[in-house]
Amino acid sequence: MVSPLSLDDLRELIDIFRHRWDPIILVLLADRPRRRKELTQEVRDGSGEHIADGVLSEVLTRLQTDGMIVKDKSGANHVVYRATQAALTTVARLRRISDLDANGPPLRPRLSWPEPPEESTRMTDNPADSDSPLNTEVPHSARVWNYWLGGKDNFAIDREVGDQVKEAFPDIVPIARESRRFLGRAVQFLAGDIGIRQFLDIGTGLPTADNTHEVAQRISPECRIVYVDHDPLVLAHARALLNSHAAGTTDYLQADVRDVTTILAGATRTLDLSQPIAVMMLGILGNVTDYDEARSVVDRLVEAVSPGSYLVINDGTNVINPEARNEATRISIETGFPYIARSPKQIRAYFHAVDLIEPGVVSCSRWRPDHDATPQEVDAFCGVARKR
Repeated sequence: MVSPLSLDDLRELIDIFRHRWDPIILVLLADRPRRRKELTQEVRDGSGEHIADGVLSEVLTRLQTDGMIVKDKSGANHVVYRATQAALTTVARLRRISDLDANGPPLRPRLSWPEPPEESTRMTDNPADSDSPLNTEVPHSARVWNYWLGGKDNFAIDREVGDQVKEAFPDIVPIARESRRFLGRAVQFLAGDIGIRQFLDIGTGLPTADNTHEVAQRISPECRIVYVDHDPLVLAHARALLNSHAAGTTDYLQADVRDVTTILAGATRTLDLSQPIAVMMLGILGNVTDYDEARSVVDRLVEAVSPGSYLVINDGTNVINPEARNEATRISIETGFPYIARSPKQIRAYFHAVDLIEPGVVSCSRWRPDHDATPQEVDAFCGVARKR
């Protein structure tokens, strides 16, 4: 018999339902331990929908952080995910609320699957318009970042979370600004000094001043740029990113950073992978919560581009002000847009298959600064490297 629901129970269940896929994955794992492939297949069988690998990673990370599931090894040495006792209690409450029999099947129709947006829904010029598919109740990293940069393309929930992080970690605002300056210097170096004419900018974020194509095409108008992001709000502003010089080209691709196959296939519409390309990954790899997966993403991208290509990475670290940064990480996980800061050593490891150029992996404020004085370090480290 399931005990009556307390106010704390209800709050827990409401939190579970804040994210579309969490209750579904949780119910599946409460039935029995499963591998990732099994979860993907059973979601497809139960709902007729496909859950992207990146989305599934976020769900599993969130449920592990909340103590709902653990990761184990099966007898065949495969990684499986198993529900904890806390999860079993939560699912029992879900079944009670959904009028489910405790022994019934975990999939619909007994537990309703969240409905996808109507196919007729389209992005409008006003991202906050009621017909927009954007979820304005859940924060998104690109919009929070836009808020820290002083932009206007964000919602109340993004500002609320941004203020929470900023209160715990005031350095985040100078980090955002120094990271943006690093982008400009890196593109100037690649287009001006090296002669790179193709750029693949993954994790673009919302348009601000001096976007990649603007810096590159000021140096060489024939530069071609492909922007990649998975936030619909970035798509809504894509025409600002697509305002290319007539001699060059810009394109926009909506894809998750983990979906390397889709990124490369889409990039070939504009870029020639047999010629050198600059792969830009600024502030995006921290959103890939599993470090081994983040390294795999980088390795697959490097493998796909030609010799003479360049890899540019900038990401948050936890060495300048670790306590405040770790608190910011905790807040990002709790509010649904996890960003994992890593050590400079871990960031350096992203470059294991390429040759770092001077000054190597350093705080982004200190990568070839525009002035002679040594800038103050910020908790984001970067590097630029060439593929042999």
